[in-house]
Amino acid sequence: MERGGWLPPKPQVTKSMVVTGGGFIADIKTKSLKLTVSLHLNSIPESARFIRVTFPDGQTKARRETRVLPITSKKDYDATSSPMSNLKYYDSYPVLIQVTSDSSGAQVIEEMTQFVRFELPPAIQAQLGISN
Repeated sequence: MERGGWLPPKPQVTKSMVVTGGGFIADIKTKSLKLTVSLHLNSIPESARFIRVTFPDGQTKARRETRVLPITSKKDYDATSSPMSNLKYYDSYPVLIQVTSDSSGAQVIEEMTQFVRFELPPAIQAQLGISN
């Protein structure tokens, strides 16, 4: 659930997964901003084969792109978006995280939405040469 005001978004937890981190990173080489999330699988449902992480559009917050991660024997996973633009300082952006049995996402076993707040001040963006 999104929290407004000065309260930061809370890490989301489900029966089998927990968000362990999330934020925006500045890619100095490309002078762009990317959204990243990290999660930990506490347990893996028997039919689970993939983790799907869907990132929002910077302007509309509508679902824009999905990263599909095969579930292996490891417990920790990371996903990063392609460059984003039109981000608003101090707005929160929804990231949909799903555990699925198929890579297309037709068979969802579990899902959650993690909000990630954009907290890079415009003055710092300018210093880094990032045009948002």
